[in-house]
Amino acid sequence: MIDVTAEETESVESLKQRILVEFGAAGRMLNLTHRLKVLDDNKTLKQENVESGDVLDAVIMMRTSSASGSFGGPGADGTEFGFEAPAYSQ
Repeated sequence: MIDVTAEETESVESLKQRILVEFGAAGRMLNLTHRLKVLDDNKTLKQENVESGDVLDAVIMMRTSSASGSFGGPGADGTEFGFEAPAYSQ
């Protein structure tokens, strides 16, 4: 779990990029959810009703070499994708 400070005017996309850098996963796909809703990259945290002290769940998807080239589950080499759930505070 990580603690991230953000302004309510920050975009979801900007926050996602900062989280990816924090995890050393720049260039990976990341989904943020709040109260079971996937957040829209083009909206601000305020527009998505994220308040100070709320917790966001983050899923970082890492591509592995697989025959199908799809995301999720174990790759051809047996590795699993990492899933992280950082804390968010404003």
